[in-house]
Amino acid sequence: MSGKEYYKNLFNNNKNDISNSLSEEIDHKYDDEDNLDTDWTNSNNNGVNPNYPDVHTSSLNILESTVSQLKNIGYGIQSEVRLHLDMLGDMNNSMGSTGRRIKITQRVLNRLTEMASTTTLCLIAMVLFILLILQWVILF
Repeated sequence: MSGKEYYKNLFNNNKNDISNSLSEEIDHKYDDEDNLDTDWTNSNNNGVNPNYPDVHTSSLNILESTVSQLKNIGYGIQSEVRLHLDMLGDMNNSMGSTGRRIKITQRVLNRLTEMASTTTLCLIAMVLFILLILQWVILF
């Protein structure tokens, strides 16, 4: 399995894990109320209104699920960035080899143009020589 395929599979797995965990969190009703401190008469309630414990608990649960969702999104973004970095690295390697091929092709074309101009000059010189010989033969 190549690096690209590995990271694509990893990204797809992360997306599936994120969607599964999000749906589990949404389906979960936070039934852990037995573990909550329900002594609201305690003076150390940190400013929480004892008349509305369910509102604060549900707000905290919503905040917790939101933070968890953001964390999962962050993991998805991280895997996507890694995938794109790998693809950019592969493109960089391809661009380097393409640049070398272009330089080689330019050298070959330069040699051909130099040879073509030399060949053209040789042909013109040969035609002129033949014309001179024909003129010399015709005159004598």
